[in-house]
Amino acid sequence: MKQRLLLAQAMLGEPELLILDEPTAGVDPQERVNIKNLVMTHCSDKIVLLSTHILSDIEQMANHRITLSQGVVVEIKDI
Repeated sequence: MKQRLLLAQAMLGEPELLILDEPTAGVDPQERVNIKNLVMTHCSDKIVLLSTHILSDIEQMANHRITLSQGVVVEIKDI
């Protein structure tokens, strides 16, 4: 619930750019789905930089994926 509240607060001002760092970390599986749906529904016309270790989240939510290893870009992929 706290993650959703923080995400909603970040989206209040209708920012053009939203930076999310591990938005689904530490939440149960159903809350992960809720957060992903919230981002996909309300941020489809925005630039969202999403940092996560859960690649399945990226594949469901993103149009492009950039993979970093030790701060170096190792892959750029259109999804």
